[in-house]
Amino acid sequence: MADGLWSFVAFSSIVLLVVGPQATLVMAEKSQDGIDVLETGPENATFDQPGLKALHLESRYILGNSTYPKNAYFMSFSRDGKTLVSGDDTGTINLWNVDSGQPTRALSLPGCANYGLAISPNGEMLASGCDDYSVKLREVSSGLEVRALSGHSNSVTSAAFSSDGSILASGGGDAIIKLWEVPSGHLLNTLSGQFNNVNCLAFSQDSAILVSGSYDSTIKLWDVTSGRELKTLSGHSGAVKCVSFSPDGRILASSSDDATIKLWDVPSGWELQTMSGHTGSVSSISFSPDGRILASAGDDGVVTLWDIPSGKERFSIRNPSGPVKSVAFSPEGRTLAAGSSDGTIVLWELTY
Repeated sequence: MADGLWSFVAFSSIVLLVVGPQATLVMAEKSQDGIDVLETGPENATFDQPGLKALHLESRYILGNSTYPKNAYFMSFSRDGKTLVSGDDTGTINLWNVDSGQPTRALSLPGCANYGLAISPNGEMLASGCDDYSVKLREVSSGLEVRALSGHSNSVTSAAFSSDGSILASGGGDAIIKLWEVPSGHLLNTLSGQFNNVNCLAFSQDSAILVSGSYDSTIKLWDVTSGRELKTLSGHSGAVKCVSFSPDGRILASSSDDATIKLWDVPSGWELQTMSGHTGSVSSISFSPDGRILASAGDDGVVTLWDIPSGKERFSIRNPSGPVKSVAFSPEGRTLAAGSSDGTIVLWELTY
């Protein structure tokens, strides 16, 4: 990086390193140089405030004579944390080198790269839900289509791989969930019970339970082997946008258009905590690998980190590029990626 391209903003012991547009950091103290910052989170925090470093990856494209902002709806790190995969609503999948911030590959998937995207655990297979009611499986390395899975009666809007990559779940505008055997493409089961679009899906770490979140504001837990509905979790007053299991599988987090995040006890189905702080729809959530932190991203342009043991907000980061559509932790938990409505991806490096 050439000299003069780095700008530094010091907040006490915290340094924000910015490339590109200036970011705003919201911290729970006052800086030594007199800059006031908003207090968020209790003084008796259970872990130290992280330091942060931001790198902007510019992923806009110019089509003709116009610039089309691209909502970065999907992000996933490779298992080694060296590659970030992002998907946007123009039908483009980008692979980024995390260290250099440079794109290494782009796949064009018109009609198949909006919401329903998933990467297999080994990073070798990409599933994309499509407007033609199918789910397409592709090799990440080559971009070649392996097979198309057909069976939905509306656009496929969500997808998730089991932890071993052998099963793919897909959900769509038909309010139906389908379970597919990945090696063969064979349909294993069809799950019915949601009453509106299936917005999000997630498998537990042991792949025994599948969770679905719907536009009908409900969350359902399913037994993967039998396809039986185990529980319905009600409490959100808006569409459920994202669901995520804690690494140990005992806690389920959900986010919603109602601007809240809820934590649920998986064995009992009891609501443990409602976390409020966002002022708009919470589009994405992600657990840190150790399960101690939950990151949330919202249409209010804020990324918030929450302490899971207490349910308290630790601090918030004001995104320099507006509404945030997706958020993801790297496998080692040191990097947090945030994808924006203008296609910009910000990498925040967390040090404890």
